[in-house]
Amino acid sequence: MEPIITLYEREPAAPDTLPAVLATYYGGSFTLPTQEVSIRPYVIANFVETLDGIVSYNAPGQTGGGLISGNNAQDKMVMGLLRASADAVILGSSSLRIDANHLRIPSYIAPAFSAEYDAFRTQQRRQERWPMSVVVTGSGDIDPQDRTFHTPGLRVVIATTEQGRAYLTQQVLPPGVEVRVVEGSEKKEAPQSRGSPQAVLSLLAQDYGVRVAL
Repeated sequence: MEPIITLYEREPAAPDTLPAVLATYYGGSFTLPTQEVSIRPYVIANFVETLDGIVSYNAPGQTGGGLISGNNAQDKMVMGLLRASADAVILGSSSLRIDANHLRIPSYIAPAFSAEYDAFRTQQRRQERWPMSVVVTGSGDIDPQDRTFHTPGLRVVIATTEQGRAYLTQQVLPPGVEVRVVEGSEKKEAPQSRGSPQAVLSLLAQDYGVRVAL
């Protein structure tokens, strides 16, 4: 795999922010704004797009970013790096369904850098080896057998509505999976709202100490 070439960096990062191997392939340093626990975490996102702006083919079995990037190794390495930088990875129930059994942990997307991701998280003083997975669902209609809920060491929180929690009480979830209710939409005609993004982020910051969410 060839190192990434940085064409422009508005604010160069401080040196030595990455383990040596990651720094080589990333093409330099990497940093995020320093932030203590507050009312909401710092939010980052990643996606890949074509030159003409397409991020998904939106066709059955062809919605993943791998088809856009050609399963580019550098892209996967950066995806792993962003996961390693986060305290929590947020995903919707549709992503859980479409990418069934995909683990949102650094080493799953780029296993060759597993040791380097672990070292980076230790360097960043992350409390757990992997970022916790936060599944956002309004209805609670998810597959409780998905690998996300059955991976030792992976903390999982389901953020849902009162209706979603009622549905989930009828499902068999592993004991370690937490189900939390967040405020729904202010619109009365939308009882299955997933809950406001602000409410989900506030929950993660205040109850789980999340500083960076992906």
